[in-house]
Amino acid sequence: MKPWNVLVTSLLGQEKDVYGELSRTGDFRQTDFRDVFIGWTDDIEAFLSSVLANTFLKERIGKAVPIERIFSFHVEDFEEKLEEAVQFYLPRLAGSRVHVRMERRGFKGRLNSLEMEQKMDRLIKERLIEAGKGCEIDFKDPDHILAVETVADWCGVSVITREIKERYPFIKVR
Repeated sequence: MKPWNVLVTSLLGQEKDVYGELSRTGDFRQTDFRDVFIGWTDDIEAFLSSVLANTFLKERIGKAVPIERIFSFHVEDFEEKLEEAVQFYLPRLAGSRVHVRMERRGFKGRLNSLEMEQKMDRLIKERLIEAGKGCEIDFKDPDHILAVETVADWCGVSVITREIKERYPFIKVR
């Protein structure tokens, strides 16, 4: 699979229109999931700003999530690979209020999103305490959300800050 750094979902029945509009903004492709698109844009900030200014697109997407890291996986090694990805983000999460949010597409009954979120929340807290930095797991008012988005056997991970969520309301990671 080609690299991707943004995931977009469309509202029900809007897939064709959303895909057509996204194709003008970057290298987007449909996935095996009806309303899910992944793509590459050279400038995430410019892409997010263009979505914000595009009323047509803004009214038809469910959400957009910038992605910083991707990896392929098998169910058996998903947790290990996600732990490796989480390690990369620890310095940015130190001393903040944070939680993990995972949206799984595929592997129903084989990957449990809630269980994985809880494991990664514990991992982040434990590793930061070990490093003498600490953090607080906070679902009501987090400074950072570690977004985990799976699309079949690919996973995208990113840190979503409070500021970016406020600036771009279509980044719906809770």
